[in-house]
Amino acid sequence: MQYSIKSRKINHKQKEFLIMIIVGLTGTIASGKSTVLNMFKQVGAVTISADHLVHLLQQKDTEQTKALTQVLGEEVLTKDGRIDRTVLSDKIVKDPTILKLLEQVYYPSIKVMMKKLIQTAEQAKQQLVIIEIPLLFEAGFQSLVDTTVVCSCTDDVSIKRALQRSGVTEEKLNVLNKFRLKDKDLVQLAKNIINTNVELEKTEAQVMLMYADLLTMGENAWPVSWSAIEDMQ
Repeated sequence: MQYSIKSRKINHKQKEFLIMIIVGLTGTIASGKSTVLNMFKQVGAVTISADHLVHLLQQKDTEQTKALTQVLGEEVLTKDGRIDRTVLSDKIVKDPTILKLLEQVYYPSIKVMMKKLIQTAEQAKQQLVIIEIPLLFEAGFQSLVDTTVVCSCTDDVSIKRALQRSGVTEEKLNVLNKFRLKDKDLVQLAKNIINTNVELEKTEAQVMLMYADLLTMGENAWPVSWSAIEDMQ
């Protein structure tokens, strides 16, 4: 099922025209995606993190953990049976083809989980859902959303931020970046841009303005006639 303004049902009998907007949030590594996601949460949006969903799938005894262990061995497990993300990332540096394996193991389940969370938000009559998806365009997740936002910053800033993270090296960063779109490409693909090259206060101001604009997008998605509403059922 594709979630879009055009395909989403409208309860015309109760005249509920306000449509919940689903936004895909992306950006390069260390571009400020999680920070911006939290800012959207603070102003009232429902937020979903793809990375958080991956963490859930990497717990002990999940189907995904068992599948990875069968291929990569028990050395990718922590003492309590979860996927050791540091060990896994080290393996990716040595063998980047593992990224394809991760895509096959995790992406289908992540999409199912996202759809369920979106449906829950819609049933609760929420107005705006922001989904942070690092590989939004690369993995084809844009079919789940109505519009997209990219956190944009210069390479030198994102690299500096990334290298401050625990376990991140230049070698590891270079390998991961080979399989991701560059900032300039994301800016071309996304419908909206938040400049995260600036101070947090300025980023927050951009988020507040965009939040208001996105809510207006939902309000302006009303059909122009009753026949149009009928056609959407």
